[in-house]
Amino acid sequence: KLEKGICLVGNFSGNYYHFIYEILVKWFLVEKMDIPADVPILVDVSARKIHQFGELLSIFAGNRSIIYIEKDELRKVGELYFPSMVNFIPPNLKKMEYLKTEDVVFDLEAISYLRSHFLSHMGDMKLNGPKKFFISRKSTKWRQYNEDEVIKVVQSNGYEVVYPETMTVREQFALFNQAEEIVAASGAALSNIICCNPGAKVLILVSVHVDGAIFSTIAKFLGIELKYLVGTITNYKNVQSDFTIDCGKLKEALER
Repeated sequence: KLEKGICLVGNFSGNYYHFIYEILVKWFLVEKMDIPADVPILVDVSARKIHQFGELLSIFAGNRSIIYIEKDELRKVGELYFPSMVNFIPPNLKKMEYLKTEDVVFDLEAISYLRSHFLSHMGDMKLNGPKKFFISRKSTKWRQYNEDEVIKVVQSNGYEVVYPETMTVREQFALFNQAEEIVAASGAALSNIICCNPGAKVLILVSVHVDGAIFSTIAKFLGIELKYLVGTITNYKNVQSDFTIDCGKLKEALER
């Protein structure tokens, strides 16, 4: 039992994208409220288990104490601050092809809020990293595709392969902030495009055409040139379907 708390517990909190754009973004509302500094934050345990999530949380938490909630754990709170949804991003549908652009709603002022906090956290950090890079997904079992073939194509066009999951959040922010061109299969690492500068080019590889604007709204707002290259599904599992990218079409897309 707790006397007071600020609720940042939420669905899909183990996913980097949802943790940023559905959970942490609620601090945009919390900052507008007069909540005593001794009121703790309640957050899912993923923020403790995944070091990048803990780093993200620290950007906003300040000196507030943090209480981590385990799966299936119940807490009784006498006075609970429960910020409303700021962005609305629906869960995966049975068929993602049914998702429409209007189903995804962002508060653009809140996107600016996140960006300013992330860039402030990045500070004056400069990476000796590439300005043209490809984001590998070798560490995940979801949405498998012909990545080895794709890597040969992008490397021949001057892209360097990077692995964001091995980097701190601050390093990821700096990497994306200096990016000129990015190629990546759709995935949570692309959440970091919020740190890209206007004029950056992003090409996202996907298994199927979906109207949901989970990246394109952010890109449009920030002046990022974002395009998609749709592959061919090889093993249908809805949004997690395995697929193949036509490397000939990829070459054409990179040379435009």
